[in-house]
Amino acid sequence: MRRAMSYPGNRVKEDDRDGADVSKVSVMCNFKCRDGKALEMEALLADMVEAALDEKGVEVYSFHRGEENEFWFFALLHDRDAMRRHNQTAAVVAFRAEFDNLVASPPRVSVTVPVAAIGLELDVDEHIAAERPRSRDAARIDLTGAT
Repeated sequence: MRRAMSYPGNRVKEDDRDGADVSKVSVMCNFKCRDGKALEMEALLADMVEAALDEKGVEVYSFHRGEENEFWFFALLHDRDAMRRHNQTAAVVAFRAEFDNLVASPPRVSVTVPVAAIGLELDVDEHIAAERPRSRDAARIDLTGAT
């Protein structure tokens, strides 16, 4: 797993931990389950979402299904401490044991720091956000394939 990289424009206000880095952390993961195990995987993922529901510091926690046996995961956590606490819960330990029996190969996991988003509170420092150039004429990406 890669370490989260600090991005100075997305630092949450420092708390009373002597200036510790308290950036939000996003986790993205992609994996495939074994043939014939997709429904079991969906049930396991739903159980994990339920277990994370009331965890302190878990802001977004979602699994998504792509084509065939491919799944995606996205989480937004308040900081690295929240990620560490989450990864040490009994629910995650139990999840990993069952997950390993259903997954076809090791998942691809990225731990990052969010830079910009719609619908997520990122708590970007106001002075840094004010310095960022904004353009309504920015290039748009056509995802429909139309020319």
